[in-house]
Amino acid sequence: MEGELREQKRTRLKKRAMLKALSASLGIVSIAARNAKINRQTHADWLKADAEYACAVAAIDDIALDYSESKLFMLIKKENPQAVFFHLKTKGKKRGYVEKQELEHEFTSPQNIKVTIVRADKEGKQDAKPA
Repeated sequence: MEGELREQKRTRLKKRAMLKALSASLGIVSIAARNAKINRQTHADWLKADAEYACAVAAIDDIALDYSESKLFMLIKKENPQAVFFHLKTKGKKRGYVEKQELEHEFTSPQNIKVTIVRADKEGKQDAKPA
């Protein structure tokens, strides 16, 4: 019983160390695991088994994304064309800033579909065969 309590405390401390390392590395798991002196698989196991730990990791991922966005906005303020284009292509889609048209369509399948395969022989004659 005492050994089990010691192991639980040790695990809590390691999780805390991993969360601190993840925060310092902006969510880069390999760096954080090395700094926290744990195996990447241990981190993956904790993510699956501990909802509170997974939630804390997700919050760190959001912090990393916020950091990246702040750097993007710094470049936009410096009038960096690539940063401006990237921002418009990702955030300005609803205003028409897209490189290609994206269409969403809901399709309900008909009950019967007839497929005909048409093959041409060497002389170009077509031979239609139902599939």
